[in-house]
Amino acid sequence: MRKALVAGNWKMNGSRAGVATLTEGVKAGVGADAGVEVVVCPSFVFLGDVKEKLVGSSVKLGAQDVSEHPPGAYTGDICTDMLNDFGCSYVIVGHSERR
Repeated sequence: MRKALVAGNWKMNGSRAGVATLTEGVKAGVGADAGVEVVVCPSFVFLGDVKEKLVGSSVKLGAQDVSEHPPGAYTGDICTDMLNDFGCSYVIVGHSERR
């Protein structure tokens, strides 16, 4: 049976300092084995910061959206190649705010 999934979408909230504190808090709260898969989905500008903070933890990195287009001239969009570079394992697709 697959583990349950708990994902936190941080919306358009945070600062670098605030995101660092929140990431450390999530890691501490989850511990080594939460019995569920835990994913955090920060704003795109914080993906690199959060990725660094998650090293060695069981918490996974996710993104808040992804473009349906391949890499190209789509201002403001994020493609799967970019998310893969950050090590994102998950992405929220089709969220009501992005449709």
